[in-house]
Amino acid sequence: IAADEDLKLADTFHYYENESSAAKDLLYRRTKALAEQESSGKAFDKAKTKGKDVASADSSYITACDKFKTITASARKEMEDFNRRRLDYFQKNLSDLAKFQIKNENNKLQLLQQALSTIKTL
Repeated sequence: IAADEDLKLADTFHYYENESSAAKDLLYRRTKALAEQESSGKAFDKAKTKGKDVASADSSYITACDKFKTITASARKEMEDFNRRRLDYFQKNLSDLAKFQIKNENNKLQLLQQALSTIKTL
């Protein structure tokens, strides 16, 4: 019976670990896109001062900015979904864990009552 409780807790933590890993990967991609945007911005500034390849540098910078904005919007939505799913999953699993514990304690109580009634009959 304790193994069921342990499994329920382990499942909860494995789920959280997997979801956290996905969120971390998403934030890493966002950070990478930000670095790319900053790099493109520097390259654009350098191209403007030299007066060479300004159009391609500008295009590259705009593309990087759009990519960062898209990833940021996606990340915001994903993080909100992650928080909602995490809370729902934790509530459900903790509720199930409490039910397991109540059931386990009721079974123990019945065993003790049966043992007590057996002792009284002797």
